[in-house]
Amino acid sequence: MARSVFRTVFGWVARQPRWLIWVLTIVLIAAVSVVDYLTAAEYSFTLFYLIPIALASWPLGRRAGSLISLVAVAGWLLSDELSTPHYDSWLVPVWNASARLGIFLIVSFLLPTLRSELERQQTLAQTDPATGLVNRRGFFQRLEEELLRARRYGQPFSVAFVDLDDFKRVNDRLGHLEGDRLLQLVAGVLSESFRS
Repeated sequence: MARSVFRTVFGWVARQPRWLIWVLTIVLIAAVSVVDYLTAAEYSFTLFYLIPIALASWPLGRRAGSLISLVAVAGWLLSDELSTPHYDSWLVPVWNASARLGIFLIVSFLLPTLRSELERQQTLAQTDPATGLVNRRGFFQRLEEELLRARRYGQPFSVAFVDLDDFKRVNDRLGHLEGDRLLQLVAGVLSESFRS
C-alpha cells in the first residue's frame, strides 16, 4: 500500500509544471514550520520537512532539492527561534541547523539518483540488449497500451509479425555473434522504416 501511495503522489507531482512544484513545496514547508512553531521544541518535525524536499528532489533534481533544503532549514530555524527559549550558546541552533541541512541534502541527492536508476532499470527490463528493440515484456506492455488507445478512440488496430526464415542456420553455420549482427541489421532497417 505504501508503494502505491508513493507512486500515486510522486507520479502526480512529476506531471505538474515546475512552477507548481516549487509553490507546493514552499507552501508545505511553511505549513510544517507553523505546526513546528505551535508545538514548541518538545517535538521534532525533521521527518515532516523531508516530505517537501522529496517532492521537489524527485521530479526537479538535486539543485531544486538543495534549494528546498535550504528553505526548509530556514523555516525550521525561524520556528525554532520564535518558539524556543534562547539557548545557552549561539552554537546550539547553528549545530542543529547544520545537522538538519546535512540530512536534507543527503535526501535531496539520493532521490534523483534513485529515480534515474529506476528509470534505467525499467528500460533495461524492457529492451533486448542485442538489438535495442523492446523485448517480450516491453512488447506486451506496449501492446496493452495500444489496444487501450484503439478502444478509446474507436480506431482499428493491427499487429505485424516478422519471421527471419532459416535464422537458426545462420547461428549454426556462422555462430551466434554473426546471428546477433544479422538481428542488429534487421532491427536497424525496421527502426528506420517505421514510426517509433
